[in-house]
Amino acid sequence: MVSFSFKPPLQCIFLAIAFVIPTFVSGKVYSDKELDDMSRAELTALIKSLQQPTLPDAPSEKVAEGTCAETGSCPEERVGSHKYTDSSQAVAPQGTSPYAVNDKFNDYDSIYSGLWAANGSTLPRVPLGALSLPNAEKRKMATEDERTRISVIRSESSLSTEEAEERKLGYERNQFNQFVSDRLSLKRRGPDTRPPACLAERYPAVETMPSVSVIIVFFNEARSTLLRTAWSVVERTPPELLHEVILVDDGSDFEHLGAALDSEVAGIPKTRVHRLRNRGGLITAKVRGVENATGDVLAFMDSHCEVNDGWLEPLLAEIMRNPRAVALPIVDATDFDTFEIKEAIAEIGVFSWDLQFYWLSPPKTKTDREAKIADNFPSPIMAGGIFAMGREFFLQSGTYDENMDTWGGENFEMSFRVWMCGGELITVPCSRIAHVFRKKSPYKFKDRDPHKTIAHNLNRVAAVWMDDFASIYFTQSGNDIKVPDYHVALEERTQLRQNLRCKSFDWYMAHVASIHSMFVPRPGHYVTAGLLRNEHTQECIYHEGNPVGDKILAVMRSCAGPGGSQNEGPEAMNWCGTNFPLGVLVSLKLSSWCTFCTQRTIS
Repeated sequence: MVSFSFKPPLQCIFLAIAFVIPTFVSGKVYSDKELDDMSRAELTALIKSLQQPTLPDAPSEKVAEGTCAETGSCPEERVGSHKYTDSSQAVAPQGTSPYAVNDKFNDYDSIYSGLWAANGSTLPRVPLGALSLPNAEKRKMATEDERTRISVIRSESSLSTEEAEERKLGYERNQFNQFVSDRLSLKRRGPDTRPPACLAERYPAVETMPSVSVIIVFFNEARSTLLRTAWSVVERTPPELLHEVILVDDGSDFEHLGAALDSEVAGIPKTRVHRLRNRGGLITAKVRGVENATGDVLAFMDSHCEVNDGWLEPLLAEIMRNPRAVALPIVDATDFDTFEIKEAIAEIGVFSWDLQFYWLSPPKTKTDREAKIADNFPSPIMAGGIFAMGREFFLQSGTYDENMDTWGGENFEMSFRVWMCGGELITVPCSRIAHVFRKKSPYKFKDRDPHKTIAHNLNRVAAVWMDDFASIYFTQSGNDIKVPDYHVALEERTQLRQNLRCKSFDWYMAHVASIHSMFVPRPGHYVTAGLLRNEHTQECIYHEGNPVGDKILAVMRSCAGPGGSQNEGPEAMNWCGTNFPLGVLVSLKLSSWCTFCTQRTIS
């Protein structure tokens, strides 16, 4: 029998990379005073005189010494024939952008495009406007709306036969409580979940900020959640910034989403419906939405969201600081059953080697109270559904891989691509958007089994972006065996990577994913691997995803497999015994170093 004594692991420190953005326009540096003294007409004339703005060059850090990309000794991937050559020093043809796009997409038509791209960090800053700040009237409305919500919840205990049938059907169609949603105001106010420090933040004046196209993709969405999403955007966004709201219908077949929706949307300012004739899936639908958008910045969100006051200004300020930034709001949770909006803490997106997404608390935040921070911070991976980025950067950096099916894995593809190709993912705690997290997806995937669809998508991500690390993903997931037909048009994405002069995945691991010091489970890095089973209870040790203080919990669970928690995937049970000093055990859950085993007895 093998028994272990355990010591809780230490959390790891995140190392961030700062990108320096130029503060000049057309060769001249403008001070805060010069910009502040300009009249609106002078400012407009200056901006119109600027040439078509271009994105700053990608960072030029060298690939870490000794990497396979540098030595030219990268092994072939376990599956596929795409051996990676580091192209960070490659030069695009003179006079062309790194990623050629249709000419109509180069019409970057905001008169402010040149100035905000180059001088966003030097513009004078002002407090938030009244629309984005709390007041007594807003608090009163939020209280009244909350009373309505509680009353509806209480009424569910005595539903009529017809109401009970309506509630059941709503759940079947949406996997959330449509019965409650339909009885709440389309303009309801939830709590202001911003950290108090956010209310004192200062941003560039709205007249200097870029315009925004909000893109909301929907498929067979409930009427109330879809319209509430649109109304929240329109009513809580400064009108000077909101260019348009585009509701992209991905081939819905529910009657209420046809002519009836068109009629209702006609009454919502700056909002229109764009319909796809056939269902293309979330990934394709987002791209079609962008093709019909003309704002400077794209803000994507799901069709069951409610934005908070002041949600947009912090995101735009980050993009003005760096046109290559993808700005991520904090996503509050709307309960799928009660529709109560629950404040989320600031968290960082991370991943395991089988490409499962997880959340971790930011560095140096040991409690929920400490995680209620207002400062922006980098994140290695984005959740995927809700973010903002410059329209030009979205197009020039490769939009999405449209040979990925429906949805799933696109967040990994964009995260790796953005970081490795000169951009950054920045979480913005002062921007808050509430989102209904369903029990499960109510929809069938477009062409195939959901698990195979997501495996197909992740296989493409690994083959294009993970270099020789891809073999670890394939070994951990087995997805190459489950779904071998993922190579269609793969060369288009590998060529995109070459054209964009992107860095290696080894660089990404060293400079971006260092937040959780990912253990790389390659031969030679460990001496044994598998489950840790208690011989008396026949239970296995799981690595919990949720930290408590500066500890990460190890708990006993059934060895039969993970429970219902989304933080307990199969990787939570897998451990590697290393040959490092002290006999360290490493969990593949979040792939984080875990100094659990410091003493071992064998009997």
